[in-house]
Amino acid sequence: MYFYLIEFIRDTIVNEFKSASIDAESDFFERIRLGTAVKVAVLKRYPHAVSFIKNFCFETDSEVVDDSKVWLAQGFNYSSSFVLRNIDLEKFKPGVDPSLVVRMLHTYSEGFMAKAQHQPDLDIDEITAEFYQCLNMLRQNLYREEFL
Repeated sequence: MYFYLIEFIRDTIVNEFKSASIDAESDFFERIRLGTAVKVAVLKRYPHAVSFIKNFCFETDSEVVDDSKVWLAQGFNYSSSFVLRNIDLEKFKPGVDPSLVVRMLHTYSEGFMAKAQHQPDLDIDEITAEFYQCLNMLRQNLYREEFL
C-alpha cells in the first residue's frame, strides 16, 4: 500500500506532464516552471498527498527505508533526464552546466522538504511563488542577455 500510493502520485504527475506536452518546451526554466505547475495542480487535487510525500522522503522504518531511497533516486534520475532532454543549450552563458543547475534545484527541494517536515500547514501557493522567484533569478544570471 505504501509504495502503491507514491506510485499513484508519480503516475498521475507523469500522465499530466504528457497531456500538457511539457517536453515540447525547449526552454530549460520554462520547462521546470510548467512541470512545477503540473505538480502543484496534482497536489491540490490530492491535498493529503503533500503530507504523505513529506513522510515518504524521510522514512526511517527499516522495512521500507532502502526501497524508499531507491525509489527517490530513480525519481530524481527521471526528473533530471526529463528536464534536460532537448533543451536549448544556446541560451545558457558559456560555462553553465544545466545538469549542475538541476542538481542544485534538487538540493533546494530536499532542504525545503526537510524544513517542511516540521510545518503542518504548508501554503503551496506561497512556496511555489518563492520557487518561481528563484527560477527567474537563475534565468537572469545563467542565460545570455539576448535570451532574457
